[in-house]
Amino acid sequence: NSPVFDKLAHQWIASLTRIEGIKTIFDVGWLSPDVERCAEFYDKLGFRRDVANSKPPGLVIFEIDGLDLPIHQMMEEDEFGPLESHPGRCVEISFIVADINEIMRRCEENGIQFVGPKPVHAGFTGVVTQDPDGRKINFFQAKK
Repeated sequence: NSPVFDKLAHQWIASLTRIEGIKTIFDVGWLSPDVERCAEFYDKLGFRRDVANSKPPGLVIFEIDGLDLPIHQMMEEDEFGPLESHPGRCVEISFIVADINEIMRRCEENGIQFVGPKPVHAGFTGVVTQDPDGRKINFFQAKK
């Protein structure tokens, strides 16, 4: 992690706290019609399951540097109506990685299609893939 990025992120979160009363992000989670299929994709990329807090088959949690990435069973509708109008492609997540080559190796070994590496955002090289539900997954490594 970049000290400048960490400082800016902390300042941004602190500004939300002052303005809107938000303390921090609890988690970012996925909804999936097939939790285990989706979780197996993240297993192949080397994510670590939080076995103690996962409740299969409807909930699998991955722990990433102290933060949770839960994958929940998608229901047909929620408080706002049918979920069929909320495709997974509307969501993407980006991860900072130490070694982009390791991500590419894991993708190749597991038959996961990816694009890259290619220059992205100032100072980063990236690889992009999709999970089984069509969510865009970015992996960024700081240029050396």
